[in-house]
Amino acid sequence: MTHTLRPGLIVLHSNQLEVLFELVLRVMQQHPLPPLQAEQVLVQSNGMKHWLELQLASPHGLGICAATRMDLPATALWKMYRQVLGSQRVSEHMPLDKDALCWRLLRLFSHGLDDPVYAPLKNYLSPHPSDKEPPGAQASPARRAYQLALQVADVFDGYQNHRADWLQDWARGEDQIRGRRNQVQALPEAQRWQPALWRCLLQDVQLDHPGMAETQTSGMHSRAQVHQAFMQAMAEPPPSAAGLPPRVVVFGISSLPLSTLEALAAVAQVSQVVVAVTNPCQMYWGDVRPQRASTPWGLSPSATRFAAQRWRALADDASAEPHPDAVDTDAPTEPENGHPLLAAWGQQVRDQLHLIDVFEDHPQARVSAFVDTAQAQPVSQLHQLQSDILNLRPTAESQHQRQPTDTSIQWVQCHSAQREVEVLHDQVLGWLKDDPSLDPRDIMVMVPDMSHFAPHIHAVFGRTTAGQALHLPYSVADQTVATHPWLQALDPLMQWPQWRLSLADWQALFEVEAIRQAFGLRSDDLATLSQWLQARGFAGAWMRSTASNGAWRPICPTPTTTPGLSACAACCWATPVAPTPSVTHWAKPGGRRCPRQGWAAWMQR
Repeated sequence: MTHTLRPGLIVLHSNQLEVLFELVLRVMQQHPLPPLQAEQVLVQSNGMKHWLELQLASPHGLGICAATRMDLPATALWKMYRQVLGSQRVSEHMPLDKDALCWRLLRLFSHGLDDPVYAPLKNYLSPHPSDKEPPGAQASPARRAYQLALQVADVFDGYQNHRADWLQDWARGEDQIRGRRNQVQALPEAQRWQPALWRCLLQDVQLDHPGMAETQTSGMHSRAQVHQAFMQAMAEPPPSAAGLPPRVVVFGISSLPLSTLEALAAVAQVSQVVVAVTNPCQMYWGDVRPQRASTPWGLSPSATRFAAQRWRALADDASAEPHPDAVDTDAPTEPENGHPLLAAWGQQVRDQLHLIDVFEDHPQARVSAFVDTAQAQPVSQLHQLQSDILNLRPTAESQHQRQPTDTSIQWVQCHSAQREVEVLHDQVLGWLKDDPSLDPRDIMVMVPDMSHFAPHIHAVFGRTTAGQALHLPYSVADQTVATHPWLQALDPLMQWPQWRLSLADWQALFEVEAIRQAFGLRSDDLATLSQWLQARGFAGAWMRSTASNGAWRPICPTPTTTPGLSACAACCWATPVAPTPSVTHWAKPGGRRCPRQGWAAWMQR
């Protein structure tokens, strides 16, 4: 068994993720890497990383998941950029990365946009008489500028990934964009602020780092410039292979930017690059497009449906015939030579297959391993649907008849996200009860926004512990940093100048362990603290004052709020001539004494 790997690009096609894993596993077993050399695997999300680690560690896999480095494509490629170009030329973080770009844009907005080309931005940042702000909110322009900086940073970050050629033209002073076949088109007047702002950002980086262009990055401030330098370095014979992994596996990624595929093709000159592509159809389906419904009067399908329903509702007698143009367009149209779901939902995969075909000149091997699920018995509705898409069969030619007991495809409509998770919990329990061979680790649930669903998942699936009835082991993947409890508590703290503070808000803050540790509180102190606050009359909504002393004042003074405010003010901020013993010292939770300045320290910290 030799450890020598033949460089090149290998593309694996299959309609099942398990088959792709078996193909990748066969490549790893037949062509192992040298000892102490880690496999470099690129995955799309943490969920895919977790699934792939379990498959590698399973008995039918390698038996253990070791010496394997799984990264996101952007992270792994940036390490390759630094290996080839050198860490002196390419820093770990670029000045025009998305996070830093937001604050740089915010600083430019605060300095003013005097150039007439920035009129659309200036008009958005200017206060409007129709704007309605909550009481006490005096930072509306700053908040509006921050929101705009987030949006513009996201747009420019997308340009660096997908439209690097646009940024190169804009840096040269050419206000234009490139379309298909590199056709040049001038920017509309209303969009010329984008190239002007990009050039302003490049100048701002030069002012912050005047010697950077000559000493460190050779004028490279964005990922697009670093990528261009990497491609030039790999094009020089012989291409540099120092520091590059001997094999790169791309697994389970449905969409990759053109710049990423270009970099992988360049790496394939010196390393083995295996791209596992999930392809739902074994036929050529690059020309399958969704057919737009032709509607009368030039209206949208929804407007035409409304007109048809309105005509039928206004008909007084059954003999009244509907207007010939008022047709119902509820039935979806399908392409002439394909499946409607493939045409409507397969655009992302289709575009990626087109991009992969661009690199056909490179030495590559294509392996196709498609599985027709309709060969299984009995054939479910899901199996037939997958077979129709696999063979590019229109729905009119499908002969499958749905059985009443067929539950392979279900649509469930709920009134809230909480109810969705509750229905899911009950459904999973039913699956595990009906199929003893099914294991919880075999079930994967996909959600559109994990930050929105994560609290509901923990509330439903986390209400029972191991050993209790109806317990389901679960794990939540793809959580962003913002879902951390400490950062969730930090978000309202940053909004205190405009925040309506209630007793429930206080209790929610002290439920965070990091906050309790900062003030020396134990978990059993929360009940005592709540009783203490309620006894002092903190029942209304509070808001931090903008005065220099930072005092707290009630939004709506009530009989229950005013005594608490008076006691708090007398204890913490006032200078009592003859302090009352019941006010000067309060019992601190846990049996400790709270001095007069203790409450002020709690609130001001």
